[in-house]
This record gives sequence, structure tokens and C-alpha cells, in this order.
Amino acid sequence: MFDILIKNAKTVDGNNLCVAIKQGKIVAVAPSIQNEKAEKIVDLKSKRFISAGWIDNHVHCDNDMPIYYDSPDEIGIKKRCYDNN
Repeated sequence: MFDILIKNAKTVDGNNLCVAIKQGKIVAVAPSIQNEKAEKIVDLKSKRFISAGWIDNHVHCDNDMPIYYDSPDEIGIKKRCYDNN
């Protein structure tokens, strides 16, 4: 038995996809999942999208806004490069 079963999600290429979750982890991903026993079933009826890694990619970087300004190269790219060395 799954904790959550997401049924009939739509992928960006228009296919249907099901995702089964147990103990907070994805345990199955397939166009259909035969064992539909789950504590909670969410049927998206092919009206909602699903994909890996939806990211909120906005940032507050504006030279004219010193209160909120962060230098993206200093806190992003350079920091990432230094952390990997």
C-alpha cells in the first residue's frame, strides 16, 4: 500500500504519468500503476502537469535597489566554484 498515489498527471510532452509515494519517498513512476491501494489518491485527471524539479528561478538583483541587491556572481557562480574546490 502506498501513502500517496498521484494519478493521471500530465507530462510536458502530453503523456499521462502516475507517481506512488511511500514514507516520503517516490517508489514508483509509470504511465499507470496497477496497485492503486493508497491512503490518499490524487487524481489530476490529465489537467495538471507533473515533472521533476520545478524551480522558482526569480531573484532580487537590481543595482538600483541597494536594500535588496545581491551580486549574483559573488553569491552564486563564484561561491559555487569555491565550494567545489
